Amino acid sequence: MGMTVGFCGCGEITGLPSAEPVVILQGLLVVGEPRHLLQAEWSSPAHLPYEPTPQPIDSSLVDLWLAAPTGDSTRYAPTGLPGQFAAGATVQPGKTYRLSGTVAGRAVTAQVNVPGTLVVDQPAGDTLRQELNELPFVEVPFIWRADSASAYQAFLVDADGIMYMVFVRLEMDSTGRIFSTTPDTSGQLLIPSPSEGIPDTGRLVIYGYDPSAAGFYSSTTKGNVRGAFGLFGAAAKAEKVIVWE
Repeated sequence: MGMTVGFCGCGEITGLPSAEPVVILQGLLVVGEPRHLLQAEWSSPAHLPYEPTPQPIDSSLVDLWLAAPTGDSTRYAPTGLPGQFAAGATVQPGKTYRLSGTVAGRAVTAQVNVPGTLVVDQPAGDTLRQELNELPFVEVPFIWRADSASAYQAFLVDADGIMYMVFVRLEMDSTGRIFSTTPDTSGQLLIPSPSEGIPDTGRLVIYGYDPSAAGFYSSTTKGNVRGAFGLFGAAAKAEKVIVWE
């Protein structure tokens, strides 16, 4: 399962909108994944009405490479979905990776330090057995940590691969958005209870984000990509099987 999760950023380009469309890149390296997705889109020009539908960049205009600490490079190849690319590589925790190449003739570069291994002390064990009740959420204590990670996020993944948000703490910003990411290494998970008919097993998937990804998710003006607007981030990952009884 590749992962690309809501992005924006800055570098040589420091804000949106622009008089002309600019490149928006969205990419996250995830430890343990066989391939790593990157989305390349155009922004909406400032003189046009806001268009929420993404405008993917044609694959012929994208030539981006993922460089490993060994010096080996892997090309981000088109996946067949509009504006989506993937690099097949084994990402190691605690290592530095680089993005380089061109998009629409413009040089693009970024660097990310991958967090260390994500250690989950609670919930303990490989399998979490949870008693069903009539409440929409169940509370489960957590203790986790990953070296150099500065934010964490959890998801419940059902048998069909559908991801549901697991709130770590319910806090709203001035716009009324509820955050599910947290810098805390201990606290309470609020796991959504399954609806009737949902299979009684699933996966609890936890990500520990590097500072660039963590900063990006908490702001619409931060990023670490030069030459484009966007994020090239990284995350450590851990999983638990969850069984509803």
